[in-house]
Amino acid sequence: MYRTLKFLVFNLALVVSIARAEDAAYLSATAAIVQTAKKSAPDIAAEKAVVTQIIDALAAKELETNEVARKEPQRALDQIEFVVSRPGAEAERAAFCTLLASKLGGALHVPAKVWLLKSLERIGKAESVEAEVKALADSSDLVRETARRALAANPSSESSDELITSIAASGDISTRVALIEALGFKRNKADVKLFEKEMQSPDGRVKAAAMAALTAQGIRKEADAMEQVAGLIDAGRAGKAESIATLVAALDSENIKIRQSAVQAVALHAAPDMTAALVAKLKAAPTDVKPALIAVLGQRGDKAALPALKDELSNTDVAVKVAAIQGIGKVGDGSAVALLIELAAMGKGDEQRAARDSLERLRGADVDTALGGFVSSQIKQYSLEALQLLAIRNAVGSSPVVLKYLASSVAGARTEAVKTLGAIGGKDALEPVLSIVVKAGEKDSTERDAAAKSLVTISRRLPENGAHLDAIAKAAKDSSDPARIALLTSLGQIAGTKALAAIHDGMKDANEKIQDAAFRALANWPDSKPIDDVLDIAKTSKNETHRVLALRAFVRMAALPGEHSAKETLALCAKADDAVKTPDDRKLVLNAVSDIKDFGAVHACAKYIADAKVSEEACVATVKVAKRYESGHAAEIAAAMKDVIAHTKNKSIKDQAQALLDKQGQK
Repeated sequence: MYRTLKFLVFNLALVVSIARAEDAAYLSATAAIVQTAKKSAPDIAAEKAVVTQIIDALAAKELETNEVARKEPQRALDQIEFVVSRPGAEAERAAFCTLLASKLGGALHVPAKVWLLKSLERIGKAESVEAEVKALADSSDLVRETARRALAANPSSESSDELITSIAASGDISTRVALIEALGFKRNKADVKLFEKEMQSPDGRVKAAAMAALTAQGIRKEADAMEQVAGLIDAGRAGKAESIATLVAALDSENIKIRQSAVQAVALHAAPDMTAALVAKLKAAPTDVKPALIAVLGQRGDKAALPALKDELSNTDVAVKVAAIQGIGKVGDGSAVALLIELAAMGKGDEQRAARDSLERLRGADVDTALGGFVSSQIKQYSLEALQLLAIRNAVGSSPVVLKYLASSVAGARTEAVKTLGAIGGKDALEPVLSIVVKAGEKDSTERDAAAKSLVTISRRLPENGAHLDAIAKAAKDSSDPARIALLTSLGQIAGTKALAAIHDGMKDANEKIQDAAFRALANWPDSKPIDDVLDIAKTSKNETHRVLALRAFVRMAALPGEHSAKETLALCAKADDAVKTPDDRKLVLNAVSDIKDFGAVHACAKYIADAKVSEEACVATVKVAKRYESGHAAEIAAAMKDVIAHTKNKSIKDQAQALLDKQGQK
């Protein structure tokens, strides 16, 4: 899914805008809590309800690997965290953390779990310990590490007790190491005996973690450890041949600080013989040490290590093989493509993921050339893998190879080629892709839709209103109905004067399906150029579906960032009065007006208060806007708040209106 998202990046803006619309309710509630937290008694139940909404929104994001799609709920959660962690709000903080801890046990995706754990890391205490310990057993490395950090930062005595108990009970080495590191971070002298005991472990990782924990307590087993660390770094920077043996030997140190410094020093050391020494060490190293040595070779980025890393691909140990694949991605070139693409196409699990990541990471024009050679492979999986990678790598120079394949490929692979051209194609790709939209049969909707989307991304790389749009517009008139509908949708996303003219033509077509497609393209227009068109439709259309969609489009266009000033937006919304015919219409306009940063929005919302069908919504909107102007406009705010108090049945809104009225000094 992640690779597809990176590949179809042009859909991201639409997804984010939908997410923001869906999140409006909890975002508004969050803002209310933030504004009132220090002014009145806390409503813990209300805060918990809002936090639940926020977590549900965070969990519901289908684009779970995409930070932009998660931004709003994350920001909302952070705002609530800030409020409940203020001085004197211990009950709110505990309730907040208890709720977060309970949600960690649910079916959350990794980014959501990490965000909750980071919040607990900052303000969690005893109530979050149990959930943090359970998260140490999560299948995700990132979740486990974040949980370890949260436990380490937890100031409660319960967290220390739980860590000690868990260390004693843990049979998994990785978990045991994480628990020891977390306990060591607390720097509690009472834990020294436990760490000294763990230093007797036969496992090197446990021993190293215990030593690091003792160091954190100020107890050093080697008096010259820090001096040795500094010396290693200096030797790495100097890059002299005589220091190679010393630095390589330091990689085996029992002191974790020395090992870490040795890794850094080896990466800094520029002498070619250093790579040779590490390769020799790799060949003789035991299996459990090899992944770390391979990682060091990868950090150096020296292509001389490539043959040795290729040899490790035959290792039967999965961890070694995955490390070798990752290392090849850091030091490899075009000669590594054949090995990696086989693993990417035919491999499974961690090996397949590592191969794909390495193919994305490889640098050099020869890499794209090598991938292009697999586009026309007789093995379909290789073709698909190569096409997807060329798109992800933005290999613009490979467009001719993909175009050539487009003419000869079978349907499934041809669809992938069309998608790739959408990512890397230029003017030369437009006509072949347009031809696929036109020629696709009624049942070839997948290929036709992929080609129509690629037309959009290709067109956006070409001059606005360029000649290429003439060809698309002509095809939108002369093709079969499915092709015309797809092309009209594409034109609506491309936008511009020529595209808008083609949409106007489509709306006059005798075919109702074409009319509908053209109208929907207009309603989804990315800027406000057709705002007068959609308002006219909202006022006059006899098609109720079109009328409602046109009104929504008008309100959206009026509020587009950067298109109009606040006063202009308010004036535009006033122009929609003749198009507002139902309670739902009025609620739509109220919601839009309440977000306008202009005092005139108070009057625009208040005029609906007397309307029984939307009175409560109007009262909420009026109070929301008036809060932005607590000083100034005293008489107008007072009049509006009196109107709210007289009509609303919502005690909270009535109290808020009364508070605003009191500030104006009026009765």
